[in-house]
Amino acid sequence: MEKRKAVAKDIFIITTAGERKYWRKCGAAFVNRDGSLNLKLDMLPDVQLQIRDKKPKQAQAAQAR
Repeated sequence: MEKRKAVAKDIFIITTAGERKYWRKCGAAFVNRDGSLNLKLDMLPDVQLQIRDKKPKQAQAAQAR
C-alpha cells in the first residue's frame, strides 16, 4: 500500500488598514482523498469544518429522506 503524503494549506485573515493589507495566518486546511477539505481554525480550537462539493438538488432531497 502506497503511503500518501497529507496535503495541507494555510488559511489567512486579510485585513485592510488604509491602503495596506495585512495577512494573518488563522488555521490550516487538509485535503482529503475525495477532494473535500477539513478546516481547523485557531480562533475556534474545538471546531473542525468540512467542505465538500455541493450535490445536485435531486440527490439532496433523496438523502434527506
